[in-house]
Amino acid sequence: MPCKRAARINCKTTAEVRKIDIEFKSDLAASETISTVDTSSVTPTGVTIDSTTISGSKVQVALSTGITPQTFTAATDDKLTLNTTDFVDGQTVEIEANGDETLPTGLEIDTVYYVVSRTGTDVKLAKSSGGDAIDITAAGKGVLFVRHVIFLKCTTSNAQTVEGEGILQVRD
Repeated sequence: MPCKRAARINCKTTAEVRKIDIEFKSDLAASETISTVDTSSVTPTGVTIDSTTISGSKVQVALSTGITPQTFTAATDDKLTLNTTDFVDGQTVEIEANGDETLPTGLEIDTVYYVVSRTGTDVKLAKSSGGDAIDITAAGKGVLFVRHVIFLKCTTSNAQTVEGEGILQVRD
């Protein structure tokens, strides 16, 4: 039973500890609770999962981050040029435009992308892990931000698997 809810955290400075609460109540049977949490599927570069706390149908994840805002420019060669080499192939990210700026054609907000084909500070994005790079047909203008997505896979007291996500967004 996948959980589509996401908790969003806005970090204003680096080296902050933040907590993400993900509630699975509507995904569980009446007396069912979360029994284990697996956070190993994605831990973005610069993010440390310090602890997880289970309370019935809720999981709280405590995170530390040293991530700084990551801007990119994109051209029609399908590459995003970042100001860092911290991203790795397979990592999940989201993007957004700053203010009234325009995203590159082919990319959308509120969409989870996977980093593919990282070379130095250049990355390509795909809609699935190991998938084909998104075709960017027109460059965006302005500064865009990249967000890190942390996925949780939990096992319930009835041996069911539920999934949820927390989004860590780092801004100046």
